[in-house]
Amino acid sequence: MTKGGDATVNMIAIRKYGWISGMVLSFFLAGNVFSAEYIDPLQEIAKNFPDSIRVEKDGTSTIEFCPDNTCDAFVAKKQNSAESLKDFVYLYVFFYSDYYVLENWRNKETAKAIVKKTLSKPQYQSCNKASEEDAAQCILIQLSRREQIKLMAVRYDEHKRNVVKRDLSAVLSKAPTSTTR
Repeated sequence: MTKGGDATVNMIAIRKYGWISGMVLSFFLAGNVFSAEYIDPLQEIAKNFPDSIRVEKDGTSTIEFCPDNTCDAFVAKKQNSAESLKDFVYLYVFFYSDYYVLENWRNKETAKAIVKKTLSKPQYQSCNKASEEDAAQCILIQLSRREQIKLMAVRYDEHKRNVVKRDLSAVLSKAPTSTTR
């Protein structure tokens, strides 16, 4: 929206809902994490954990989250949706990755808001569950099947990349975690 458009939205909101309610509503309508525009969830992770996201595109699309010399890696077929893979990575890192450094980040309002925005996307309506954890688990299972996303554990030792396939269904069958690795 243009500056003039923002002012119009603010005035309409103030007239319709009163001063305080109108200002709060205008704040949300003017564009923050709850706005309709797309927010790249990987940028949120990268902002909080610099140099932790690696994206590779060869015959597949691979995203690695590496807060130390180990990584959670997510591999999908190249033709799959980049947005779906990013949603998958964000929800997995938020709810299931067990790196200790994630503990404080999970409590940040922006991180929580992106979770809510991701869980409320129309393409995930079939996973509307009682709790955010259950909804995230449902979405992760759905995306892993539809987009054929695989989970890998990666470790960089002596300039060598060591990869081990992880059993995603076993990880998702456990309760979400925030324990240390």
